[in-house]
Amino acid sequence: MLGYAGKILNVNLSNGKTNKKALSKELSTQYIGGTGFATRLLYDNLKPGVDPLSPDNVLVYATGPVCGAFVPCGYKCTVAAKSPLTGFIGEATTTSFWPHRLKLAGYDCLVIHGRAEKPTYLFIDDDVIEFKGAEQIWGKSPQQTEELIREDLRDDAIKVASIGLAGEKKVLFANIQNDNAPGQAARRTGMGAVMGSKNLKAVAVRGTKSVEAANLPELTELCEDLNNRAQGSCTEKYRLTGTCANVSVFQDLGVLPTRNFQQSQFEFAEMVNGERLLEEYAVRIDACGSCPIACDHV
Repeated sequence: MLGYAGKILNVNLSNGKTNKKALSKELSTQYIGGTGFATRLLYDNLKPGVDPLSPDNVLVYATGPVCGAFVPCGYKCTVAAKSPLTGFIGEATTTSFWPHRLKLAGYDCLVIHGRAEKPTYLFIDDDVIEFKGAEQIWGKSPQQTEELIREDLRDDAIKVASIGLAGEKKVLFANIQNDNAPGQAARRTGMGAVMGSKNLKAVAVRGTKSVEAANLPELTELCEDLNNRAQGSCTEKYRLTGTCANVSVFQDLGVLPTRNFQQSQFEFAEMVNGERLLEEYAVRIDACGSCPIACDHV
């Protein structure tokens, strides 16, 4: 059922060389995709003791196993490297059309080695890979970067993953933004700092191929079921209060990230959980008779 593009793209920023390697059956069956692919590729490519901000660190983009198909919430990508924030393996998951375009360009994974001599952005145009100067967009925000790259390439449909000032300055928790959408970013473990350390401002992708499903009828049936479940009662709490609906659950399990992950429980969790949010909304609606989204008091 899973659909793979069948290739891993290796890019060396130090010497400007690229190579395309076939996705092995072993990798696809044992590690599935996303974080599994990224972790294995880091293990195979990283040297022991590497400095996370050195050219020897490797930055991996690995798409999810159903990315490129029409599976609900399936346009996922894991970005991974040795984390400059922790010194251990670091990974962050992002979503949107950028991972989708990477898969449609023909690649399940992008592995970036080395460091460019000057600010650079990478343009993946299906089978053509180009290294382009990024001096004119260095210092720009991800939103500005995307607009300028699209102007440069004369294509508004191109998808862009890029860093801002934090990544350029190697802030240890810098993220990687994609598709000009504030909610679409690889936020954790400083992957933006790794990208900045490589003088890599952005990765732009134009993908025009397709992904074949091994069993289209079964995939269609699965997608219909997932879509129905996504609109059902199990996800109602997220529609009401968002991810803070899980605060109490995580608190009880002892896995609520607190004080930058130094602790796993928060003594004031009941003040910020979904239940408290609903109570506050109810009180304010009763007080002014307005929808909480429109109410000036909220």
